[in-house]
Amino acid sequence: MNGELLRAAASTSVLTLASRLLGFLRDALVAHALGAGSTAEAFVVAFRLPNLFRRLLAEGVLAQGLVPPLVRTATHSGAAVARRRIARWLRHATALGVVFMLAGPALAPLFVAGLAPGLGSGARPLGDPGTDPRPLAAELLLTMWPYLALSAVTAVLAAGLNARGWFRAVAAAPLILNLAMLGAFLFAPVADAVGRAHTLAQAVAAGAVLQVAWLSFAVWRRRRRGGWTDDAPAAEALWSEAAEIDSQPASNRSSARGRARFVVSVLNASVVQLNLVVATVVASTLLPGSLAWLYFAERLVEFPLALIAGGLAAVLLPRLTAPALDRRLWTANVDAALDLTWLVALPAAVGLTLLATPVVAALFQHGALGSGDALAAAHALAAFAPGVLPLCVARVLLPAALNRVAMRHLLVLGALLPLLHLALILPLAGALGHVGVALAATLTGFVQALTLLLLLMVSGYVPWVGRQVEAIGRPLLASLVMGVSLAWLLPPEEFWLVADHGHRLMTLLVCIAAGLTTYAITLFLLGWRPSSPRLSANHHLPDSPP
Repeated sequence: MNGELLRAAASTSVLTLASRLLGFLRDALVAHALGAGSTAEAFVVAFRLPNLFRRLLAEGVLAQGLVPPLVRTATHSGAAVARRRIARWLRHATALGVVFMLAGPALAPLFVAGLAPGLGSGARPLGDPGTDPRPLAAELLLTMWPYLALSAVTAVLAAGLNARGWFRAVAAAPLILNLAMLGAFLFAPVADAVGRAHTLAQAVAAGAVLQVAWLSFAVWRRRRRGGWTDDAPAAEALWSEAAEIDSQPASNRSSARGRARFVVSVLNASVVQLNLVVATVVASTLLPGSLAWLYFAERLVEFPLALIAGGLAAVLLPRLTAPALDRRLWTANVDAALDLTWLVALPAAVGLTLLATPVVAALFQHGALGSGDALAAAHALAAFAPGVLPLCVARVLLPAALNRVAMRHLLVLGALLPLLHLALILPLAGALGHVGVALAATLTGFVQALTLLLLLMVSGYVPWVGRQVEAIGRPLLASLVMGVSLAWLLPPEEFWLVADHGHRLMTLLVCIAAGLTTYAITLFLLGWRPSSPRLSANHHLPDSPP
């Protein structure tokens, strides 16, 4: 395993872990306060759009569209030119945010109607019929609107930090939103569910402002500590130089090829988020509660995705983009990232599938969320969970593919995957309800991961099947042994639905500890050992810290 890559990914993943643990606590409180009725569905629909913007920018525009051009610009033209490029982006992002903020009152009801057309329809009975979720969802979305308006500014600031190799400040930013929402629960308690939903929406807006302030502070702090040199971007320099970029000759601007690469990058990185939009639209036409059930299940799947693939992909991207990196080092980085992904994502997928009911019951079944809602969310989680493996693999391989696979192949893949998802979700949702919605996402994830892996193998940049079978063999066998032990150890499903909350939580922790221990011991007995760093890849942007 590449030691430098592992250390950087680990430091990022620790912050991601803290954010996800706070996110679990936040979602548990949401379930306790709102349950799965119409108020909960209104909040889920309203919160879906800020989440969508965040993920599109973090995994699409930021990860694949902004960081690689910055790395290439700094390498070929110098970091001063890269700084001016960030300046232009920041000015455009601010202008876009102002326009978007002013358009909020007109756009919010339209977005709700487009994102969840079945919400509150006369044909759909609701958990609390006295509350019409459509106007409530629009009100909540309008309250959260600053998060959407500031998303582009957040992405540009984060891109400047990530491109320089300073990942921790960006990884810590999601903590702020979770802390703001938890603070809303603790310090602004409201008796009724609608009032709590409004309080949460206000916390989302406050979190957006605090995130921008945090990232700006990170830039300022780097400069004060000497981390920002004359050729490095700084927050105040970005604003003062924003007008200067307009006078630059056209040769300094992105080429047509660069713009095409940007479009293809964002399209492929946004496939999962586009599929979530389709899933929300379809789920809004299903049984009452489907939106909330899928939301809670999806939040649990996001934990291993962010922890495993999120930090690894963020650290890997600048390394794969650096033009000075030779083919041997480039392949070694991808190989090391895949090794780590197989090692962690396989047991996560197996464990989360088997522990679907225990996890949902222990975390969410209390307060307004009853056993029936918990069981429905658990069924969705069991369908989502196998997709942890392909989604992790795809998120790690996408930066590699965007730098080595022909753009036309990726353009076709990015266009076909949403169509495949649509072709799967309609019949599966008709037959299996909300479980079919989750299953369609999982199947699409497998297709994306396998296609990216094959494209990189054919291009000669990822070792062929024999090497991958060797890398996946021990983790796969150890995961299966862990799965058998968990299946034998787990109490029956009825226990998780009727036991008290403390008993459920303690039993779940024992099962998780037993599963992890079994996996580790089996890996050791199969001969797996942490490998020594294969190569020392020294390929940050100029003047960035190791």
